Amino acid sequence: GIFENIGLSWLAGLCVMIGLFPTRIIIYLQSMIMNYFPHLQPAISDNSIFAIHFTNSHLIARGFNPFILAMIIGIVLLIIILVLKKLSPTKPRHVPKWDGGYPWLTSRMQDTAEGFGQPFKQIFSHLISLKLRLPSAEDAKPRYQSQITEKIWFIFYYPLVGLIIRIASITKWVQQGRINTYLLYISITLLLLLTWVVWS
Repeated sequence: GIFENIGLSWLAGLCVMIGLFPTRIIIYLQSMIMNYFPHLQPAISDNSIFAIHFTNSHLIARGFNPFILAMIIGIVLLIIILVLKKLSPTKPRHVPKWDGGYPWLTSRMQDTAEGFGQPFKQIFSHLISLKLRLPSAEDAKPRYQSQITEKIWFIFYYPLVGLIIRIASITKWVQQGRINTYLLYISITLLLLLTWVVWS
């Protein structure tokens, strides 16, 4: 409604004003902090409305202008939009809302998240394995199922886990389950450590 638009417009305008004129906000915050910690030195100086001037120029840069930065970002974004619009091989196509470009929707159909997941599956098709189950038109209880698995699990992680398990099984003979064997291990370890300390 109109009140929601007014509230969002007020918040958006406030964000823009804080971004373009941050000196006023920082000065107020700085004064509150210095009331509790008077021994601190001010971080910025109140010399300009647009630019931020830091007081300690030896440790950090002298300052910057958020207004000029916003203008540069806006110009760069405008150039990118114009270039993409000029070089795009296809033109935008307008379709009715909420049908994803498919105008023959019926009551049997149901919107799913496939419209959001399909681009991901196409872009990363070389990195993921997809198991897809689609219902037929004759199914009394149609069921859709999609399972995605990253191929790196089969290429790297599963072989790594198998290698670790094989190494662990080789060293399993160390666990004899007898206290005298464990005491022998401790004695040998202490003897080696003492020899290393003495001869080093």
